[in-house]
Amino acid sequence: MMIVYSLLLLATLVLGSPYWLFRMATSGRYRAGFAGRFGIVPKKLRAGAAGRNVVWVHAVSVGEVLAATRLVAELEAELGDGWLVEVSTTTATGQALARERFGTDRVGADRVGADRVESAEGLTPREAEVLTHIAAGESNAEIAAALVVSEATVKTHINHIFSKTGLRDRAQLVGYAFRNGLAFPR
Repeated sequence: MMIVYSLLLLATLVLGSPYWLFRMATSGRYRAGFAGRFGIVPKKLRAGAAGRNVVWVHAVSVGEVLAATRLVAELEAELGDGWLVEVSTTTATGQALARERFGTDRVGADRVGADRVESAEGLTPREAEVLTHIAAGESNAEIAAALVVSEATVKTHINHIFSKTGLRDRAQLVGYAFRNGLAFPR
């Protein structure tokens, strides 16, 4: 039985790969940051280091930008001044959030040109951050404490998210966050 399953899986991969590779190469949504997904550091990003060693952190989604915040802080503390930690992302929302978190001089989006994919429904970086917390199952009070804002502010952000996405409840928001790369499984 395991052999049959393995053969079916292999056949699916072999037959399906050309389709998905074609979609990735021809679709603007997938083409943005295509080389970065394969670990190729853009020349423009390397040139911005001015003789320093570079660690490149490429976050594909807003959730990954949020997760990278701690990683970047730890890398900077460990590596010291001789190193530059650059962050890049492929979504406009992710870039805005990364610029807010790390500063514009350390976000490689302008040099990488990763601002090609628009954010889902035009959410602001803060709304995307709130949505990421919702997808993690946090209550309004927990989100307010994490973002150091009032619970009323969190409710306002949530109402804006509902308005922009056309969704009706938190369960739909969680699905939306995962479908649009604003959250990822733990």
